[in-house]
Amino acid sequence: MSAWVYGAGVVLEEDTLDNGGRLRLIASEVSTVYHGVPAPLHFMIDEFERGGYDVTCVRRLAYGGAAMPVEIIKRYARLWPHADQIQVWGMTETGPAGTALPPWMLPRQAGAIGLPQPGCAIRILADGAGSCLRDAPLGEVGEIAFAGSSASPGYFRNAVATAETFVDGWVLTGDLGWIGGEGVLHFVDRKKDIINRGGLKISSAAIEEVLYRCADIAEATVIAVPHSKLGEDIAACVVPRAGTTLNTPTLRAACVESLADNQVPRHWFVLTKLPRNGLGKVLKRELRAQVLASPPIATGVVPKVDGV
Repeated sequence: MSAWVYGAGVVLEEDTLDNGGRLRLIASEVSTVYHGVPAPLHFMIDEFERGGYDVTCVRRLAYGGAAMPVEIIKRYARLWPHADQIQVWGMTETGPAGTALPPWMLPRQAGAIGLPQPGCAIRILADGAGSCLRDAPLGEVGEIAFAGSSASPGYFRNAVATAETFVDGWVLTGDLGWIGGEGVLHFVDRKKDIINRGGLKISSAAIEEVLYRCADIAEATVIAVPHSKLGEDIAACVVPRAGTTLNTPTLRAACVESLADNQVPRHWFVLTKLPRNGLGKVLKRELRAQVLASPPIATGVVPKVDGV
């Protein structure tokens, strides 16, 4: 929409476009800005590394919808040095204004989701604040709340959902985050995706960040699976890069090096692909149903399950 407001040309991708086709389209249209969600950008940089594409026309790479893994930010910085990178965050309910991490904050703030955009305000709410909004102490994790003129007044013909989400001029986003140095917002996870393992709240996004550092992983996501005593346990669903075979004990060892013991996945699934919606976001509810329909997984082991 901002491109149209300023009279810039917009090139829309066909649903059937593959990664090579996407790169060729950028080159043929001499696109100067590319905007997408992180997942397709993972695949696009893999295809770019195979060679044969001239995308030096791109001066800015923008991404949102999820926090971009630091490893992917580093790859784009190395392979597309001509392109600034900018992370944006927002929701349909917020207009979708929110925050932006400007290029000059990279690489020192890589992985953060930015500063409030002009006319926007962000606060972190204390756990259990409910309708009585209280700020969490600086640096602590809580629900991200948004205020600004772009925000929706509520949901159409849904008074209950409106009352739950729009409180005292603030949009309760359902995203968890914290504010760090330079006032930058950091994303932790969606509240519904936090894993409650024996009372310990574990961010799936933090584990996914570690998994994406493993060279042979093309896709990774982490979900909760039932546990008879702890309530929930951690399952990692990973997709290998073409021509590679993943060794789950090796992946587990990599997690042990970077994560606390309670954050290390106990269950591993090696898949051919992850279910995604049209925007490229992983459908975790569908994936969880897919995994639970597979043979039972014993607690504490790391079996390899192909083609679940």
